Amino acid sequence: MSRSILSDSAAQPPEALKIIYKSYQKASTDALAGDSDVLDFSKDQQHIGHPKVKLARKLDDAVLEKAFALFSGSNGGDDHVESKEPIIYEHDCVSGLQFLPALLPRQTQRYLLSRLLHRDLANPKHKTNIHLHHVVPYDKLSTNVERDATGHGKSQDLSFFEIDPSSPMNLLPFDRDIHKPLSITQFLNRKLRWMTLGGQYDWTKKAYPTEAPPEFPKDVAALIRSIFPHIRPEAAIVNIYSPGDTLSIHRDVSESSDVGLYGISAEILLRIIKDESVSNSQTSNMNFNYQLGKEKYVAEQQPSQYAMATDTPDWQRLGKAKLKAINQSIPEAWLVSSLPSNEDQRDVTGDYIRKYLSKDEIDITEALAPTIVEKTSTGQWTAEEVARAFCHRASIAHQLTNCFHETFFDAAIKDAKALDDFYSRTKKPAGPLHGLPVSLKDQFHVKDVETTMGYIGWIGTFQGKKGTGKEKVFESELVKELRDLGAVLYCKTSVPHTLMAGETVNNIIGYTWNPKNRNLSCGGSSGGEGALIGLRGSPVGFGTDIGGSIRIPAAFNGLYGLRPSSGRIPYEGMANSMDGQNSVLSVVGPLAPSVSTLQLIARALLSRDPWLHDPLVHEIPWRKDQAILPADRRKLSFAVLRHDGVVAPHPPVRRAVEIAVKALEAKGHRVIDWKPPSHKHAASLINKAWTYDNGADTRAALELSGEPPAPQLGNTYNEGMTHDSPKDAIHIAENNVAKREFQKEYMEYWNSTAEATGTGKPVDALIMPVAPFAAARPNSYRYYGYSTVFNLLDYTACTFPVTLVDKNVDLADHAFNPLSEVDKKTQASYDPEIYDGAHVGLQLVGRRLQEEKVLAMT
Repeated sequence: MSRSILSDSAAQPPEALKIIYKSYQKASTDALAGDSDVLDFSKDQQHIGHPKVKLARKLDDAVLEKAFALFSGSNGGDDHVESKEPIIYEHDCVSGLQFLPALLPRQTQRYLLSRLLHRDLANPKHKTNIHLHHVVPYDKLSTNVERDATGHGKSQDLSFFEIDPSSPMNLLPFDRDIHKPLSITQFLNRKLRWMTLGGQYDWTKKAYPTEAPPEFPKDVAALIRSIFPHIRPEAAIVNIYSPGDTLSIHRDVSESSDVGLYGISAEILLRIIKDESVSNSQTSNMNFNYQLGKEKYVAEQQPSQYAMATDTPDWQRLGKAKLKAINQSIPEAWLVSSLPSNEDQRDVTGDYIRKYLSKDEIDITEALAPTIVEKTSTGQWTAEEVARAFCHRASIAHQLTNCFHETFFDAAIKDAKALDDFYSRTKKPAGPLHGLPVSLKDQFHVKDVETTMGYIGWIGTFQGKKGTGKEKVFESELVKELRDLGAVLYCKTSVPHTLMAGETVNNIIGYTWNPKNRNLSCGGSSGGEGALIGLRGSPVGFGTDIGGSIRIPAAFNGLYGLRPSSGRIPYEGMANSMDGQNSVLSVVGPLAPSVSTLQLIARALLSRDPWLHDPLVHEIPWRKDQAILPADRRKLSFAVLRHDGVVAPHPPVRRAVEIAVKALEAKGHRVIDWKPPSHKHAASLINKAWTYDNGADTRAALELSGEPPAPQLGNTYNEGMTHDSPKDAIHIAENNVAKREFQKEYMEYWNSTAEATGTGKPVDALIMPVAPFAAARPNSYRYYGYSTVFNLLDYTACTFPVTLVDKNVDLADHAFNPLSEVDKKTQASYDPEIYDGAHVGLQLVGRRLQEEKVLAMT
């Protein structure tokens, strides 16, 4: 558990809390019962006595009944849950604190207390406060006596509490000059304050013991885990109070905890206090333990500013802490004081974001990459001023869309200054990308920067593993090449955890919005790149594509996005999902506001001979002859796919297709209809490839923290698949054969178009939608067939913007006749009012390894 400013256990409580504490310390039982400020959980929710108390969640009473019965060794006859579906409450004033009243039945409480105070106190492996100064006479107890269900033994000398109080047995001190001997009565009635279970942190040495910790009582652990399955009972402190005791006001601090912490008490009195004397109106809570004889209340404690004990699922706490770190990495001067809601400001591109920038910053950040490189390479702009401008604009973009996962602005400025120093000394650029800021999807490993890929369980690790030696040291091959080319790296952008979604959402940053229309998704899985570049917070960025993850966010954000065939751009050393699944490979590609930028970046990367450092890259340099269409091919032939036979596009997408067709025909190009082999069959083949392991890889990454998958992942990686087996080699081979056969069938269909083009040659490229919509509404991306087919075929494709949704033109099709339920739901998601103003893009598809030609035609 990360320690906050307020986690100093030695710090004095605020004076206001001391005064309130003293008033309760002197209060009578009747006064407490009549205090309207005290939370009385013996009443129902409407009569607890505080307007800010609310229901958080309920527990399954059937699960609890079984747990209590197993613990007591009975059939549950005496251990009924005291209320159906026990309720967990929250309080608005204390972030994370939860209360669970009347959880343990009286019989279970008796068994628990008996086992702790008889069996476990008599176990020398469990330490007490008495051990600090006295010798505890375990040798006077029998250690091999059979115990019954309550924890009692069948011998009088098993438990300290079964020793005759008049016994002369004493607990002798280590130093008689400081401490006096204790009788058994003194030990049990007054001096015994706490007992440890399991391993304990040594606060004196500030370290955990090197030896193996004592075993946590199995039956107690089983009871706790059956009630709260997301925690692992490994260590506890049993606090023991005498009649009349009150717990002194203090601050509880946890040094480290991977899962939630719990406090269980037979009697607990709580009052929530808002302390105005603490800066920023921070809140705190106080616990008072009284012997009220009710044996009824259990409190689950979550982290507040003062109490560090928590029942907030660890993944939520870690996710919030990571998000806070991301947001705090933005310089204070760049924070937007009053952010508009999505409803109040739908479009935050163009003039809206410009109002936060200087004229020079606007000039720099709205220049295309070739212009930026020209100016930085000739000394007209410094690399530092360019880097600062993009860091600033990117910071605003994040605040408007949630597109950051990591920032490393200081490192970027340092690198930019080094480039400027190089230029000042040599009057030459350091490389073809000298001073060009480049953003990266959070799959790239960058030195001194974390890679989470949206997984909470990857925080503080290298791809979910600790102690690898690669944490924040290892760099992906493409990162090294970009540095060598003179690029300036400054941020990594958001992705959906697992990468397998066309919307960008995870449990760290939440949802990443489309900056052109914040009713809609930015796309995925390279969604953060799409949103950032759409707001011109980056001149060019790199994403990956295994099912459309470059093309989808590029189209949704009015950008050009290149999906190269596998083996053109290095993927070596990148984080990924389903690594080792080779039927359909993920590829790296750039997104940018212009085709010229894509050409610049691809040409520069291939100049580095990446095939010498990535064994999967083909030795194919940039082919100048294909980058410019020859004179005799200026009149081209294209095919157009208006409907893939599975799901119909929305009205604005249909209109965009017709715009593109008319533009091509107006320039004298030939356009024919595309009637290919079944795209539905292609979708089936790629879905099988994605689930060879039955979701084990992505599920394991989620289980590192216990976080749930985003609903956008549908049923692919949900808990319902855990009982299925991964596919064996026979099934994988069968799917690979089927894929190869489909590739051959599609290839021959493409060849056959030579008969229809009028040129005697097959079509040069295919024009079609990237998705059935201009952009997906949240949790509404149900069909990926328009993009995934070309991952299966491994064809080169590039998106291009066409138009914007116009609610007065792109009317809903009320006469639509769906082909399936998915088709019906997809079309029903279109609302002209909601979609108005959104970008509409298409994709141009070429054959395999035709990157230069595809970019020339786009």
